[in-house]
Amino acid sequence: MRILFDSRQTQYKTPFGTLRTGECCVLQIRIPTEVGASGVRLMLEDSEHAVCAELPFSFASRGEDGYELAAVNLVRELSQKGIKSENSLCESRDEALKYAKERGIKKLFVISRDGVSEEEL
Repeated sequence: MRILFDSRQTQYKTPFGTLRTGECCVLQIRIPTEVGASGVRLMLEDSEHAVCAELPFSFASRGEDGYELAAVNLVRELSQKGIKSENSLCESRDEALKYAKERGIKKLFVISRDGVSEEEL
């Protein structure tokens, strides 16, 4: 058995799709009971792979299918750590930069067909 998570399925990420600023997001992961996990954490890293936040999952239920379900409320956990997160869809890099500057965003990750770029503002 393997650990199960798929962000494109609402049983693992709610709501589906891009989040609005401050919108609640619940992530869930299914872990085989045979693993004997005592805890689950989501580790967020910066561009240099330094951990900037550790978000604990809570065990939500134990299924009869051999899996335990663990969940975390992503936005609530981030805000409790003083981290503001936002996802936005922009037509161009310039539009994304303008949007970020207007909102006082200090670090911008631009995801495009060319890959991911990170910019300090």
